[in-house]
This record gives sequence, C-alpha cells and structure tokens, in this order.
Amino acid sequence: MILADSSLWIDYLRGVSSDAADALDERLAARDVLMCGPVAAELLAGEQPGERMRLWDLFTVMPWADLDRADFFSAGDAAALLRAEGRPVALYDVLIAAAAAGRATLWTRDRDFGRIAEVLDSLDFKLLSD
Repeated sequence: MILADSSLWIDYLRGVSSDAADALDERLAARDVLMCGPVAAELLAGEQPGERMRLWDLFTVMPWADLDRADFFSAGDAAALLRAEGRPVALYDVLIAAAAAGRATLWTRDRDFGRIAEVLDSLDFKLLSD
C-alpha cells in the first residue's frame, strides 16, 4: 500500500506525463493507494469550486489512513524535535508522514520527508523524481 503526497497528486490530476504519474495510476487501478486528510485538504484547497466535489467523490471511495490521537502525538513530537535541531518542516508534511507511518509507503518528491523519517522511525518513504 502507498500514500501519495500532494506533489504527486497534483501532476497526476493535471495529466502531467511522468513515470511517477504512471506508477500512481497503476497503483490506483490496483486499489493500492491510501488517502489521508491532510493530502485531501491540500488538493481540495487548490481546486475551483466546481471541481472540489468531483475530486472529493474520488477520494471518498479510496481507503483512508485516518489520524488518531497517537498519530497527532507522533506528528507534534517529530515537528518539535526537528525544530529544536534547527530543521523545521511544515506541520502538514509531518501530519502526512504520521498518516503514512506504519500503514503505507509514502511516495513523494519533497525532500523534507527525509528529515521527518530521521525522527519518525516508522515512516517508510520513497523519494521520486520526474
């Protein structure tokens, strides 16, 4: 199972041709992609009003990685550790990592997830290029 970061979804939804978009398409067809609230919110925020419901309908049929209390603690702890080291990252990224941790491999183009993985041991991620 994978959880695709917003960076991959944006290209996929825009129809950008890339190896990453093709791989995401294959995993979607195999029903092997998790959605999480922070990714859904980021994507919905970037859509026009008429497209938001269409996109939401797509997301609601997917399996979800729901964040629970322990996930919020993990995200806050990881963010605090990184900030204390002088390497802050966006809280949304830490929430996405917490949603993927222990549930799926996070696919992303964002190198910040490498820093997050240093303090969130259960995060398995794959840095993609294209």
